[in-house]
Amino acid sequence: KATGTVYEARNSVEEAAPKSEGSAQAPSYGTDYGYIASFPGTSGRHNLLISGIGDAALSQMVKLVKDKQQLDTLARQTGKISNFEALYRVRTVGGLVFETKLLVARPLKND
Repeated sequence: KATGTVYEARNSVEEAAPKSEGSAQAPSYGTDYGYIASFPGTSGRHNLLISGIGDAALSQMVKLVKDKQQLDTLARQTGKISNFEALYRVRTVGGLVFETKLLVARPLKND
């Protein structure tokens, strides 16, 4: 079931204030979102969809699916079923990731 919540990414590089001569620039913060879905494919195969609005979220989703501990946590959140979707918020500062948080994890229906 859709939640109706709207998520908006904020690119820290684009929204950083221009640096004036002789002044220190405050670190720029950004918010990105990543998505992972697992669902059955054709011929008995299984599909894993990995996406991100920006590069930071995409690279974090790739790291997440390679980490058994993170996948085990996600499996617990989705009831240990193989058909699921998950949305993560990825926060950055100065272009570096400092937080990855699971926002939504739910099973997908088999239709």
